[in-house]
Amino acid sequence: MYKMFKIFTSLSSWVVLWTAATGLIVSHQPIVLAQVRGLSLELQPPVNQETRLEVSLSRRQVTVYRGAVEVKKYPLGIGKAGWETPTGTFSVVQMVRDPIWMNPLTGQIVPAGDPANPLGSYWIGFSTEGRIWYGFHSTNQPQTVGQAISHGCLRMYSQDAEELFSQVKVGTLVTIVQ
Repeated sequence: MYKMFKIFTSLSSWVVLWTAATGLIVSHQPIVLAQVRGLSLELQPPVNQETRLEVSLSRRQVTVYRGAVEVKKYPLGIGKAGWETPTGTFSVVQMVRDPIWMNPLTGQIVPAGDPANPLGSYWIGFSTEGRIWYGFHSTNQPQTVGQAISHGCLRMYSQDAEELFSQVKVGTLVTIVQ
C-alpha cells in the first residue's frame, strides 16, 4: 500500500516530516513528497529548484528565489523618467565580468576597469532593444542605488552585484513589475 504525504513543516532550510511508521525524519534538503511502502520510506527531491529573480520597481529591489523559497533581497537603482526600466518577463542572456560600456547616446566606449565605467565589475544582461541593453550591474556611483537615475538598467552595490552574479546563469528567469 502506498501513501503520499506532502511536507508542510519547514524550519529555516530544514524540513521535518513525522510518520507513525518511521518516526521523525529531518533533512537539510527541501523535500516535496515522501512515499511510504510498508516500513520503508522513499523520498523524492523537490520539483523546480531553479533560481529566478523578481524585480519590484516601486520597492526598488530584486528578490532572488530558489524554487518557491526567498533567498535574498537586494536594493536597486532603476531607470529615470524617459529611460524607464522595462517591465515584463525576461531571461538572462549575457553575463560579463569586467564589462566595457558604450554610452547609448554618444556611442563612446569606456573600457573595463576605467573609473568612469558606470557598469563597475559585473554585468547581467536580460534584454535588448536595438543598441540599448538592459541589465543588472555594479556601479561606480553607489550613492545612486535606490534612486531612479539610470538609462533603464538596474544598478547595484558592487558586493551585491558580485553575489547576484554568482547565483544566476544564462537562462535565469527575470520578472520585472511596477
